Amino acid sequence: MHVTVQADVSLSPGSLSIDTSRLKHAVDSITGGLGGDKAASVSNELANKLTAKAQSAIDNAVKDGLGSSAAWKRQLSATTLLKYTVDCTSTALEESWRDLAHGKLTDVFRKGALRPAAGSGMHSELSDAFTFNVHFFNFSLTQTTEFFQKSTAEVTDNGTIRFLFDVGKASQTETAQALQERRIHFIATAEQISANTVQDATVSLRFDMSATNKPNEARAIANTALFGGTSEAANSAQKTIQSYVAQKPKNSVVLSLILQPSAYRKLSCSEFTGTKNEQPPVDQYQDRLNWKEFHDAAVQLLGLGFVGQIDYSRWVAYNVTANGISNGVPNRMRFGNSAAVPDSFWHNIGVPGLCEYFCDSSARFMNLCDHLHALAGLAGDADDVARYSHLLDILTEYAKRDFNVDYSKPAVAAIVSLCASSAVALDSVTSDDSLTCTLTYA
Repeated sequence: MHVTVQADVSLSPGSLSIDTSRLKHAVDSITGGLGGDKAASVSNELANKLTAKAQSAIDNAVKDGLGSSAAWKRQLSATTLLKYTVDCTSTALEESWRDLAHGKLTDVFRKGALRPAAGSGMHSELSDAFTFNVHFFNFSLTQTTEFFQKSTAEVTDNGTIRFLFDVGKASQTETAQALQERRIHFIATAEQISANTVQDATVSLRFDMSATNKPNEARAIANTALFGGTSEAANSAQKTIQSYVAQKPKNSVVLSLILQPSAYRKLSCSEFTGTKNEQPPVDQYQDRLNWKEFHDAAVQLLGLGFVGQIDYSRWVAYNVTANGISNGVPNRMRFGNSAAVPDSFWHNIGVPGLCEYFCDSSARFMNLCDHLHALAGLAGDADDVARYSHLLDILTEYAKRDFNVDYSKPAVAAIVSLCASSAVALDSVTSDDSLTCTLTYA
């Protein structure tokens, strides 16, 4: 869910400052007093990140009266389909928030306290206020108190405040650290043109990889950009990151890869059959190609020697044994019981548990290719609120089942490689302590 917030932001020739109290009040106004403190706690970082943007771009955004929200038309796991500008002085604000929580969008618009912002299908002009975005990841309107109690706030290089809700294992130290460095998420957007109708629904896939004070990791991230082929944009991103790391090895580096539907539509798979798509195909040629891309990327990027000793036929033998399959046809949708595979199966290869973990992760990757292949057509069918909500439910399931944090880097590289024929555009943002390069594949 995206909400566009207005708070006092002043510009000077060298910097930008934010009225923290107004920021807190604005966020509290749209979250029932639950999110303001966390937003205020990152106000200095927000100001720094906004200042880092080119001053001319900031000046133009304010002068044109559109604010930066016009350029950031993104939405993830959204229950509400629009972005809003908040009138903090309106006496109807509290009531409008309740209407929003109950889905009474017509009443919300009529009262005027929450106005659809640019990019939501309607136009909202700004006069003397600067507009920025607040993103609520995995937001549920029925669990607002729990959401803000368990969420954390962070600021992106584009000056967006993100509230991130722990939906699973992110509270565990090792996984939380991995999620700080590697994040994979879907970005779903749509325009609502009536109470029950949406249009232009689309879903992009975004990979964020970062490293702070880890120059070797940052250089590895830079090389990931080249897996999608040696386009001018990819080469520039790789060289920009490498040069930045050489000059400032302790600073943060972020590489974001965005795959639009036109890019991941190129993915293919060995399709299942049956009334519920439960029957794996005998001919698994395309799955084998997808598996090899993932395998080769894991060997190159993670340096895991035992992975190099596992080939596709070994994965097939592991899968059919774990699942008790008698006809020899593997089923990537089923992981089976690894205890059914004797340790001797991995003799002279590696530690059994690590080998099994890789095999299961490679199956998840093949499933991801399958699901992305199907997803390219699903978004276009989401022409009403119910279907769009169902689409978001599907994305949630994909995110839970198909992604593995530990093997996310080779998964990213393999997906980009399989979509290598896509057009690529680069956007770079540098601040005092970080560099963010975003490659968009269309």
